Amino acid sequence: MDWFDRRIVQYMLHWQPFGGPPEEEVLPRFGMSLPQLNRRFDRIVKRMEVQREALRSEDVALLSAVNRVKVEAAVKRELESAESPLRWPFSTSAEPRFV
Repeated sequence: MDWFDRRIVQYMLHWQPFGGPPEEEVLPRFGMSLPQLNRRFDRIVKRMEVQREALRSEDVALLSAVNRVKVEAAVKRELESAESPLRWPFSTSAEPRFV
């Protein structure tokens, strides 16, 4: 992975907790629109996944961070889309016991 792709991944990870980078900042920083940056980021991550064995350790750490963020986002979407609150999976008057 080259320095520019690495910088894109780092940038996108930095802005992820805020819903992504501000559109007005992307063009002057990377020379592309936000949709273009998103597509480029997706391509970079896919390439990293395919070439994982050849990545440097710092790039493997970046890929792990991206995958962690993807899982967290999927869980958050799932919880937000639930129509009813989380409930114990079966009817019972007893409190669930965890062994």
